[in-house]
Amino acid sequence: MSKKTTTYVLLSVVIVIWAVIVWRIFGYISQDSTQQQTAMPVFKKDSLQTVRYDTVQLNLRYPDPFLKQKGAAYIPSQQNTEPIEKPATKKVEQPKPIQTPSPAVSEVKPRVFWPQIQYDGTIMSKGSKLAMLRINGQSYIVALGKSEQDVLVKRIYQDSILLLYKHEEKTISKK
Repeated sequence: MSKKTTTYVLLSVVIVIWAVIVWRIFGYISQDSTQQQTAMPVFKKDSLQTVRYDTVQLNLRYPDPFLKQKGAAYIPSQQNTEPIEKPATKKVEQPKPIQTPSPAVSEVKPRVFWPQIQYDGTIMSKGSKLAMLRINGQSYIVALGKSEQDVLVKRIYQDSILLLYKHEEKTISKK
């Protein structure tokens, strides 16, 4: 056989194989859509209202494996089941109440409402660090130990700043 005839034979075999694959895929897809339409059961309203109750009753006439006394068994009653012999109960002493000293009246600190503060970063100027702050929307450049709008800068870090406002400290991170 020559190269040309081998190529045509193999090409025809490949085309037949792909035709079979495509035919099976489309056959499967069209078959699923028809099965979904016909497979839906139709229920009548009366058949859904029929309820069958379980009529099995448990036989509970056997010794309880967790009771220490031998021969104790449960007898089922209509209300609830209780053991024939109750285990002995130990007398438990009531714990003595612990007397705690009355707490001293502590001084309630008034809540401090901080202004809206945003830390934008640091600037190095002549060997000293300056902080770029935005207080209530206004931008300020503040040195260590200085204050703007009653906000005192206590410490300046690379990623955060320590502030004091009305005797309350707060650390604000860089945004």
